[in-house]
Amino acid sequence: MFLWYRIILVLVITYNFTNSAYLPKSDDQNANDYELIQNRGNNEHIATNDDPYFSLRNQIFNHKSKSKRSTQDKARVRVRSQQQTIDQLSDVIQTLSNNVQSIVSRHNEICTDLVGVSRPLECLPEDLRESSPNHESIARDCKDIQLRGENVSGIYEIRPENSSKSFKVLCDMEIREGGWIHIQKRFDGSEDFYRDWKDYKFGFGNLKGEFWIGLEQIYALTKHYPTELLIELNDRNNTKRYAHYLSFAIGPEIGGYNLTTIGGFTGDIPDAMKNHRFEKFSTRDFDQDQSNKSCAETFMGAWWYKKCFDSNLNGKFVNIKQPRIMRGKGISWLNVSYHDYYLSGSRMLLRPLHFFDLRL
Repeated sequence: MFLWYRIILVLVITYNFTNSAYLPKSDDQNANDYELIQNRGNNEHIATNDDPYFSLRNQIFNHKSKSKRSTQDKARVRVRSQQQTIDQLSDVIQTLSNNVQSIVSRHNEICTDLVGVSRPLECLPEDLRESSPNHESIARDCKDIQLRGENVSGIYEIRPENSSKSFKVLCDMEIREGGWIHIQKRFDGSEDFYRDWKDYKFGFGNLKGEFWIGLEQIYALTKHYPTELLIELNDRNNTKRYAHYLSFAIGPEIGGYNLTTIGGFTGDIPDAMKNHRFEKFSTRDFDQDQSNKSCAETFMGAWWYKKCFDSNLNGKFVNIKQPRIMRGKGISWLNVSYHDYYLSGSRMLLRPLHFFDLRL
């Protein structure tokens, strides 16, 4: 019995001694040895040890490692994002700086140009000084000029409502209470009216002679307010005829400067404009009529042709001595001119409808 007791005691001592070789000791050296064994990935004991103490320690260590890597990754992403933002802001600052430099340069150029602006008015060309209205602001039309006290017919500068550009016009301050703008004038054949689209768009001729004011100008004058149209014709006997329309307007170039409005006719000649309503303007190089042929080319003019016309006030100025040579190509108006008999003059005038003048 005593022998068995001694054997059991020896086995217990041996077991405790063996296990003590793997447990961390209290001193630093043994603790470091334990860390080295654990990090070495020894599968002989630690990997297979089912002791909860070792399992928990491994979990804590792995969690700390993953958490550290995750924090580092997030920090790198944040740094890259902030660097991109800084680069973008730097580009914006550089662009703004360049814009400021450009504005400063332009400002200096303008200041330099303004040095000579204060020269006396007498130094300006005569055609720029003629009939210049003595007002702080430019008038909108001839009626506006008349309302400001100007009652003399002549050349004035106007800027239509909501228009960025001003231009000169010939005003008639006498006929039918005045305030009329000439948009077309013909009387001696000194100006060739058989022209291309560009000329009819921007206008041509001389305000002191024959001219066409331009489709762009006509559109600017008629697009905001009700406008009346007065047409005066001269025949070969120098007899004056007229046609008056209480409403007249054309559309923009994108619509072909179509005759959007024409109505309220009175006159001592037939209404030769009503059949041209809604038609687009055509020239020899830009055919927009409804005919199979080009009316502008065939009759050597430019107008709101249909198939082809009842009126053709921009046709050729035909000399009375050779009418048959220009058969059908002269200044024409329904039942007033004929194939062998053309008008010797015409003028077209616009005025805002005074009793419906919303501008005041």
